[in-house]
Amino acid sequence: MRQALFRWGIMALAAVAVAPPVDASGTIYDLGPYIAQLPPSWWVAPSRTGTVPLPAPAPAVPVSVPAPSVAAPPEALIAQTREVPPPLAPATTQGRESPPPPPRLVDQPRVVLPVTAPDAGPRGPLSRPAPPPPGAKVLWPPIAGHVGRQVSQLERFVDRPPWVSEIRTGIMLHDIGLDGRTEEGGFDFNGELLFQAPAWMRAIGAPRPHLGANVNSDGDTSLFYAGLTWTAQFSGGVFFEGSLGAALHDGVEEDPRGRQRELGCRVLARVAVTAGYLFDGGPHSLSLMLEHVDNLGACDRNEGLDNFGMRYGYRF
Repeated sequence: MRQALFRWGIMALAAVAVAPPVDASGTIYDLGPYIAQLPPSWWVAPSRTGTVPLPAPAPAVPVSVPAPSVAAPPEALIAQTREVPPPLAPATTQGRESPPPPPRLVDQPRVVLPVTAPDAGPRGPLSRPAPPPPGAKVLWPPIAGHVGRQVSQLERFVDRPPWVSEIRTGIMLHDIGLDGRTEEGGFDFNGELLFQAPAWMRAIGAPRPHLGANVNSDGDTSLFYAGLTWTAQFSGGVFFEGSLGAALHDGVEEDPRGRQRELGCRVLARVAVTAGYLFDGGPHSLSLMLEHVDNLGACDRNEGLDNFGMRYGYRF
């Protein structure tokens, strides 16, 4: 055993003396080639029973340490470790470029077209969008159809309320004395509401029902009236009307002092004629109205009352 250790020591010293270092520090040596050249008797240990070969040592693997390099900037390191992919080419379909983005909705001019459908009725023409100009971009047809239906329903509600046709207001001269005498004074503030003509009244000219009131500024006779109004509309905006109905007044039935009109009955018959002008086909209008109320001889006293004035109207 001592002899084998001695041989191993001599072998290590000789290898260190002649073997070149394999690293820059000079502390790591490659002894494998020199051990392989020694005879087996140098590294086989003797035993009492005979010679026992020792396992051959594994050859040393040389270790290489790269030389230090100059630190590269972060951008260069990123470029070495990660490659930026090139920009994607525009998508094509069978050799053609991809379709452009969806177009925006363009404003379309609107035009009023007469409609003869049953739902039009006496309310007049319905508003329909005009066809788009050539080259205009519109919404996808299903979406455009849905939007068009919603707009049409809104226009029907806004342009033609279900029961109101027109509203009028104005100032009238009270008791103008068409019979040659005047007993009451002041002005009458007039307000009137006209409704849509019911379908069952078409047989008599489709008159519009109305409700109205005259309020006197001097506390003389005021009226609350209701009835029917027939309208004749002519080209150019001129129209004429005639109204028939009844009126309820707060004046006197008999006045021995002669300060107010003796109307005889509390409920009177009322008739009115109107001439007016509708600006640009509507909805604004100005008109002159002359009205007369009396009891048609149903009571002892029947002096009647005449009023005349100007009114502004707004048609829905």
